[in-house]
Amino acid sequence: MEEVKLGRADVDRSLLHVVYEDDDVVVINKPEGLCTIAVPGHPEVPTAYHMVDQYVKEKGRKKSRIWIVHRLDRDTSGLLLFAKNSQAQNILRHNWDDIVEDRRYIAVTEGVLTPQQGRYETYLFENPVTKRMYSGNPRREGGKLAITNFYVCQSNAHYSLVELELETGRKNQIRVHLSEHGCPIVGDSKYGAKYNPLGRMGLHAFCLTFHHPKTGELIDLQTPIPESFLKLVK
Repeated sequence: MEEVKLGRADVDRSLLHVVYEDDDVVVINKPEGLCTIAVPGHPEVPTAYHMVDQYVKEKGRKKSRIWIVHRLDRDTSGLLLFAKNSQAQNILRHNWDDIVEDRRYIAVTEGVLTPQQGRYETYLFENPVTKRMYSGNPRREGGKLAITNFYVCQSNAHYSLVELELETGRKNQIRVHLSEHGCPIVGDSKYGAKYNPLGRMGLHAFCLTFHHPKTGELIDLQTPIPESFLKLVK
């Protein structure tokens, strides 16, 4: 695996919230606005990878390093899992669909999502110019199946609070599915949002349940829904 360049800019260590840790994995509650790994061509940008790597080294294991398992978009907050050795990373990455039992997000969307619950199943493609993902004809080559289950928890005249369960983990999957059904995530101008009442994109990965890569133990982790999300849909 190609070595990932660490961000060199100073990172506010108060942003680091470790939710779970043992000898093989570490899970953090990533804040919005922080990239998972370095942006190509900008190794100075602070990253969650850099923050957690420094945290592990400062605990007395200077030769230790962490390993990427999955990613969250820069403006998405929530549970992010890293491996602490190559063996754990290989198990997690090559058996992700079997190891992860539950992966859920909470989103605030523009408008009232209808129906109140259901399932989005499309094939996603990437526009090579705009880098936007979109749903297309499954007969075309290169498309990847994306499945999102959704449930509207609460709504008012302007916004909906939506719980989303991923069956697949495609790039921008939730953002595309909600946008294409007329209710983009607030603050997500890339996919058509007109308003940014939260000062951030309204997407948070609040639940991650997985089998430990070494012991097989079921690890069930959840974080609170951001208070700003709840206030917006009252």
